[in-house]
Amino acid sequence: AMYQLFQIIGMLVSAFAFQNNYWRQYYFIAGVITLLFGIVIFLKGKEPKRGATREELKDLLSNEDVVYEYKLTKDTIKSTIIAPTNLIAFFEGIFTTILLAVPDFLLIAYMQSPPYNMSSTVTAVFMIIFGLPGGLIGSLAFAKISDRLSKKSIKNRIYIIVISIIILSAVYFVIFNVPLPALSPIEGNNFIFIMSIPIFWVMGLIAFIARSVSGLWHINQPPLLQEINLPEAQGKVSSANQFLEAIGQGTGPIIAGYILITFNQNYQLTVLITMIFGIIGGLLWLFSTIWINKDVSRIS
Repeated sequence: AMYQLFQIIGMLVSAFAFQNNYWRQYYFIAGVITLLFGIVIFLKGKEPKRGATREELKDLLSNEDVVYEYKLTKDTIKSTIIAPTNLIAFFEGIFTTILLAVPDFLLIAYMQSPPYNMSSTVTAVFMIIFGLPGGLIGSLAFAKISDRLSKKSIKNRIYIIVISIIILSAVYFVIFNVPLPALSPIEGNNFIFIMSIPIFWVMGLIAFIARSVSGLWHINQPPLLQEINLPEAQGKVSSANQFLEAIGQGTGPIIAGYILITFNQNYQLTVLITMIFGIIGGLLWLFSTIWINKDVSRIS
């Protein structure tokens, strides 16, 4: 929920900065803030007690005198880190993050390009009004539902992720096919005027649904990785997974931009092609249901 909140706030601040030609100051200030937070975390941050979040160890490690000090060995690396579900999660991360990164990148460009001509600030305000509540409500409400279903079966988290990928693919395809009216640059900079047009409320509702559903992947993937990895391996697995996700987030817009240029600014076709990457991620997760119970049992 906090990630969704600050992501959209950052969108508004960056839109205002870029529209008013303050992009240099924006990058400088953002860099300084990041550096300061890094220093504070380095000086004040404390590593959480290893293994304290696992259900089997929670009561034992609540004792301050008990410490989990197991180290990774060649045998545990073979049996856990390169377990089938882990490998699938690694490769899936690249494809799914393309699905999550590309639509935001394309949607902003789509709304700001002729003949729609929405300004950067209006686009950011639009996303805050409709996307922010969706992200917050989705993260908080779906988190409880996901936790409740996962207690019945760990596979339910996988099914939720797959369902979210399918819904997101459908929603993103629909949102780029909503018949928006042509706007002049002056009209595109007038948020009140834009909100007086009913079709933009429809588009806002779709954006609300998209943000709500996108949180399901973020909610359910980390607990899955925790369940199939020993405490001493979770840091390495999470780091490797985030590295591959960063590759997906970076290459996604590049791929989308190339497709967009190749097909003469055809946003609808570009979205359809990039959604295929997300579907691949969903299929990989479905394959993991074959091994997930064995991987969890091996750790337990």
